[in-house]
Amino acid sequence: MDLFWRRCVAMCLVVMVLQVVVPPAQSVAASCQDRGSGAHAPTTGAIFNDPAGSTADQYRILSTIKKNIDGTPAGGVIRIATLKIDTASIVKALVRAHICGVRVRILVPGRAWRDPAVLELREELGKDTARKSWISSCEGACTTTGTQGIMHAKLHLFSKVVGAEDVTMYDSGNFVHTQATARYNDAYQVVGDADVYASARAYFGTLKQNEPTSYPRLTSSAGYRQYYFPEHDDFHHEVLERTRCRTDDARSTVDFAVSIWKRRDVVKALAELEVADCDVKVVVSVAKADRAVLQGLYRHKIPTHVQSMEDGDLTTHDKYLAIRGTHRGRQVRTVYCGSLNVSRFSARVADNVMLRVVDDPTAYRAYHQHFMTMWEQSRPLRRSDIRSASKLDAGAAEALS
Repeated sequence: MDLFWRRCVAMCLVVMVLQVVVPPAQSVAASCQDRGSGAHAPTTGAIFNDPAGSTADQYRILSTIKKNIDGTPAGGVIRIATLKIDTASIVKALVRAHICGVRVRILVPGRAWRDPAVLELREELGKDTARKSWISSCEGACTTTGTQGIMHAKLHLFSKVVGAEDVTMYDSGNFVHTQATARYNDAYQVVGDADVYASARAYFGTLKQNEPTSYPRLTSSAGYRQYYFPEHDDFHHEVLERTRCRTDDARSTVDFAVSIWKRRDVVKALAELEVADCDVKVVVSVAKADRAVLQGLYRHKIPTHVQSMEDGDLTTHDKYLAIRGTHRGRQVRTVYCGSLNVSRFSARVADNVMLRVVDDPTAYRAYHQHFMTMWEQSRPLRRSDIRSASKLDAGAAEALS
């Protein structure tokens, strides 16, 4: 009798568990049915994190990316090129999107291939780029021979997000917690522009091929210009050379936020603008700037504020120029942003992307305000900074940035 009742009790417990626990397949299906519900439609504009702010402020860029991932419907396509991933919420969102029928395609550099988050994505998405979803890597740059370069682009594409189409995001940062909590970053999102999206998608396609490739350095659409590297190593010099220091009623302003800076000729171009009475300001991470660069900025008295990781400062990871004034023959408020650092390695050897917002007062104002926040939270360049300047090789620095 005891054995009989024990079996009855056990059977009842099994029935109760089966009634309470939803089978995994049904659970996933229910989750996928709710995909995108309650999500906010993406909008065109600048996005900045603030490492000095609240958790929401710190993770603003990464949260926007996660919302885009969560808002991509089944059948949509997500394409991401990034240097590094260590954010669990992003990884989970990408896996969930894949399970729910989104085509997820990710490119990382070879040196990130065995990182824990990448290993998880490899397990879930697979490595076969002929399939609908995958994650792949490039040893060196994806578009050149050899292993000296690196895939350094930070480009995020979403075919559809909560009713919006053709969402293109140019980013200065990676999917890394410390870049949210200790580094300033920027991203610019373009929504509903089929030309911008198609251009960036074509570039992503060249990276995917992982073989020597030639492609247009510049593509254009109404209001935007897109630049792809490795291609043109005089990019920053050319941007500054096309700037004039007087408008009809004011001085031109140049806000220059730089993470890695190895090129002295760009300092000379800035010095020429300063002499011509442009209002030039620079914010630079002193740990990633070459000694000769800091020496030139100091000697030419270019207004420069620095941040030092060694001193525990919050430091810039941005790579942008915001210009108000006469530029390329027009009076504009323009922004150049993306992943390109100021080094020949970054332009000649690494895969990088830059976006120009041609003339947009709202975009310029957002970048100028972000720049001034960093300016106020940093200190003027000192002679002692020159002696302790970075000797880090540009390629090694790029791999960490």
